[in-house]
Amino acid sequence: MEKDKLPPIPTPASQRWREFRIQILPFVVFLGIMTGIVYLWKSYVQPVGVIGYADTNQVNVTSLQDGLISELFVERFQSVASNQVIAIIVNTDPELIQAQIESVQADIKILAARNSVDEQRTDQAFREFQQELLKLRVDQASDQIQVDLATREYQRIKKQFDQGSESLANLEAEKAKLDTYAALLEARGRQIEDAQKSLDALGAKRNPGDVDPFAEGVAKKAAELQLMLKPSTLRAPISGMISLVHHVKGERILRGMPIVSINDPETRRIIAYIRQPVTRVPSTNDWVTITTRTQTRQTARGQIIRVGSQLEPINPGLIAADSKRMEVGLPIMIIVPDGIQLVPGEYLNLHIDFNPK
Repeated sequence: MEKDKLPPIPTPASQRWREFRIQILPFVVFLGIMTGIVYLWKSYVQPVGVIGYADTNQVNVTSLQDGLISELFVERFQSVASNQVIAIIVNTDPELIQAQIESVQADIKILAARNSVDEQRTDQAFREFQQELLKLRVDQASDQIQVDLATREYQRIKKQFDQGSESLANLEAEKAKLDTYAALLEARGRQIEDAQKSLDALGAKRNPGDVDPFAEGVAKKAAELQLMLKPSTLRAPISGMISLVHHVKGERILRGMPIVSINDPETRRIIAYIRQPVTRVPSTNDWVTITTRTQTRQTARGQIIRVGSQLEPINPGLIAADSKRMEVGLPIMIIVPDGIQLVPGEYLNLHIDFNPK
């Protein structure tokens, strides 16, 4: 008779856990660590073959003449439209204005002296009369400038008076000054009309086909003076946002100095660099997979529209922070595809999908 089989001795849970930790858990931990290393290497550590950034479009609004910023209508981070008025530049230096007027009058006298040497008595009288008329016109331009300056000063004092920071006496004094200049300008206009009638009567006796270089030169001088003193209006060349305000209202500037900088808030292209070694030069038939560096990452495909002709230095900000050497790459331009939101200046990772030949 066979002996009855004994029941198996149960293995304690602690023993099973001990065997699991010794035989299986190290292998599971090893697989987890390897998976994590591969993910980190692909996502953060592995050098990217193509790097780039969302291109920015920034323009500076500059003045074409020396002057004073009389009005500034924008502030930093303000949105502006194309052709919107940004600032008004005027030349309100009284000493400079007087010097320019005296320079024009001196040129008139020199031209008159040279012109009267070989002229007949009648021609000499005609030219001297004409000189006086043109001098009146220059004086009229000077009076007009004085009226403009007095008008702006009156408006400034009136604004301060309305705000309670200026006295009524100063306001009335400035108004009287403005009225004086306006009356002088009107009287100068009547003088010019009378002189023009007399000059026309005298000029009818001369050959109407004669070209008067003296009158032409003085007229150009007067026009030059008026043009130099005319306020200049600066407008926005593009629609965008004011990123920087370099100068403020009341500040004197030189010609060519930027007043404000305008940035386009939308990026329309990506500038990328193919890092060395460049094993294959792309073409405009190739596409690029674009991946942002933000969380959550965005991915899209865009087409190459331009390829550079030579290697260029890469912005160090696109490369690893611990890199201390200058690196060059082949630049390419990619159109921004639909469905991806990019901030101008944002750094990107890219991968070229070469077209099979």
